[in-house]
Amino acid sequence: MLKNSPYILLIPFLIAFLIITVAEAEPPASAEDVSPIETGSLIPDASLQTPDGHDVQLRDLVAERPSVLIFYRGGWCPFCTEHLSELVEIETELIDLGFQLLAISPDRPEKLVIDLGDVEIGYRLLSDSAMEVSLAFGLAYRVDAGTVEEYKEHGIDLEESSGHDHHLLPVPAVYLVETDGVIKYSYANPDYRTRLEPGEILEAAESMEGGLGDVIEDTGVIASAFRDLLDWIEDLGMIGPIVFILAYIIACVFFIPGSALTLGAGALFDVVRGSILASVASTIGATAAFVVGRYLARDWVAGKVKGNKNFSAIDEAVGREGWKIVGLTRLSPIFPFNLLNYAYGLTRVRLRDYVLASWIGMLPGTVMYVYIGSMARLGVEAAEATTAQTVMRIVGLIATIAVTITITRIARNALKEKVES
Repeated sequence: MLKNSPYILLIPFLIAFLIITVAEAEPPASAEDVSPIETGSLIPDASLQTPDGHDVQLRDLVAERPSVLIFYRGGWCPFCTEHLSELVEIETELIDLGFQLLAISPDRPEKLVIDLGDVEIGYRLLSDSAMEVSLAFGLAYRVDAGTVEEYKEHGIDLEESSGHDHHLLPVPAVYLVETDGVIKYSYANPDYRTRLEPGEILEAAESMEGGLGDVIEDTGVIASAFRDLLDWIEDLGMIGPIVFILAYIIACVFFIPGSALTLGAGALFDVVRGSILASVASTIGATAAFVVGRYLARDWVAGKVKGNKNFSAIDEAVGREGWKIVGLTRLSPIFPFNLLNYAYGLTRVRLRDYVLASWIGMLPGTVMYVYIGSMARLGVEAAEATTAQTVMRIVGLIATIAVTITITRIARNALKEKVES
């Protein structure tokens, strides 16, 4: 039985291994190639420094109260300082909602003090000079030598600012995080000139403050519910797959992250059957949300995406390219799965094209998650498996992850070209 097996513990360790592997890999050479962690993920723990040089752990800071994390390039960047100045306008309202603002940059501690004229920053500025946190969040990219020299000609010395010669910068990003470290909202844009409006941050905070976090105060309840659901499905025998598909559809419609169910598919049904079931379930679930967004909750969805520059660009691109854009956004992790299901209901894409493109685009990520989940079954069957079989499965997992990451990067670049055109 899955619930009696200690090998289910392999899943979080394997996921942690994946995160560490990606984080320690060579940083991408451009902002467009970064792979930010998504909504629903647990923030990585890493060390930051205060302006007076004291080390602090990110998770310790977040544990104090719900947090708005702002990643910016440095005090030398005029777009960053303008954004930081604008955030002062909503700081009081965020505090009233129970949030704290934490602004993180590669600037070394003594460079964190920013002169904004008459504007006084009350929130915390933190140094990630070694880029440990930005790398762990998947936001860091390496600035090419030519750009480094060009910056120097304009009086910007990246090495002097950070105290390191890594020549790394973060893609500007915003994360809303609960005290347990779970990301409830994420935004990252490789174009450093485009920042999330303070009003959108405040709206996301208000939604988070009055949403699921108030109903379920401990996400451990959610994890426990998923675990009990998977155990129940396993006990159902032949009708288990049908119940699994129904549960996945419900999760899609009600904005519940389906990644846990996709992992569970691997643990319950093995890689092949799990991939088929999770693929079918996620496609039907995405289609159900699409139909709800187009015909039943159109005004509500329109209000959620109103003013979102990314969606406006995607909407225009869909008008030109149709199903191709749907497929590319499904391959790219930048776009939140659940919201995108509803948002596409507002576009002109045909239902048939949406279904086919979503199914194909979600396949690589689905197979990867199912493969990770199947490692729990590998543990259960370890007594019967030979060393060669075990090694082959682990090699297969690594290969699956590598292929998925490669496909994702290719899709992101292709999507950027089509949207900009």
